[in-house]
Amino acid sequence: MKRKINYMDARFSTRIDGHSRRVRVWLCARCTAWHDAPNRPTGCAQCAHTEFIYCASRKEAKRAVQLLFEERHGVISGLEFQKTFPIFVVDIKTRRIVNPKVSYRPDSTYHRDGELVVEDVKGTSAEGDDPVFTLKRKLFEACYGTPVTVVRKVT
Repeated sequence: MKRKINYMDARFSTRIDGHSRRVRVWLCARCTAWHDAPNRPTGCAQCAHTEFIYCASRKEAKRAVQLLFEERHGVISGLEFQKTFPIFVVDIKTRRIVNPKVSYRPDSTYHRDGELVVEDVKGTSAEGDDPVFTLKRKLFEACYGTPVTVVRKVT
């Protein structure tokens, strides 16, 4: 039985309200300094570097800093942020691709102990997950055979 989300009990009155009030964070790719700005900064305030990593929330930015630290110390390799994976759904009767424009973009992908890890940072409860995310996650897992790790708590 699927439970309907009552937004009146949640922190935000609607889903759109939650998206509009989120804090977007830009991380400097060199020194991992945080820049809370709606648009991409022109340069880092600490090191004047011009490459940035976009994070949709502070929790996602905190996890990105942890992953960058692990990559610099050799624990993980091949770290990529916001990599797009196309999802192909095949019609069983005609054996043709139904909609090739569907894609899944996880927050981060990397290799740990030779295996691909796909991570997505979400809120605290699984009941509040967007149904579109749930569907795309299941389609991604079916197409690529790699489970998506949903990070709920970042320490």
